[in-house]
Amino acid sequence: MGGKGTNFPPVICDILSDSPASKCETMQVGDIILEINGEPVHGKTTKEVVTSLMRSPDDLILKVKEDTETRASDQVSRTS
Repeated sequence: MGGKGTNFPPVICDILSDSPASKCETMQVGDIILEINGEPVHGKTTKEVVTSLMRSPDDLILKVKEDTETRASDQVSRTS
């Protein structure tokens, strides 16, 4: 997932089928998480990011950024 203490930013590592995220055509595995409900995640550990996601109310607002390198490496690992 990434975060403080790793060499990677926090990223979307899985999207569950039939979840609200699965219905969002623009969100994909590999996207970098920038904010959770308006709160920046920069400088947070993986555990802090996951905790923020799990403690979110029913309406979760994520600000994400497409990362073509992460998506490309995900595609390679899935096809290998």
